[in-house]
Amino acid sequence: MTNYVLFPTTRTFIRGMKAAEAAGIPHTVMAVPTHITHECGMCLRMTNNAEVLHTLGSLFTREGIKYQIITE
Repeated sequence: MTNYVLFPTTRTFIRGMKAAEAAGIPHTVMAVPTHITHECGMCLRMTNNAEVLHTLGSLFTREGIKYQIITE
């Protein structure tokens, strides 16, 4: 399973990417698959690891970064 972390705007994506990098959270930057959405265009791809996703969610909540996780 793969998780796509989506953001409402490009600016929010950049904040999320930088926060994940600074925290050492493993991710891949990629274009959002078009069958998911056309909103921002970029997303973070992450493996399905509950601990990592919890850490990411806590970080983004603390930083006020809006996001959505889609699992496929």
